[in-house]
Amino acid sequence: EWTDDRYRAGSVVFNVMNSAGAAPLERRAGPDVRG
Repeated sequence: EWTDDRYRAGSVVFNVMNSAGAAPLERRAGPDVRG
């Protein structure tokens, strides 16, 4: 099921970004950078 693969890949990317501190960075920069 491609949906499961997409979800898993998204989770991995999200976790990697969190590890790099991109989540707080995005919050500081605002929704413009995220979108």
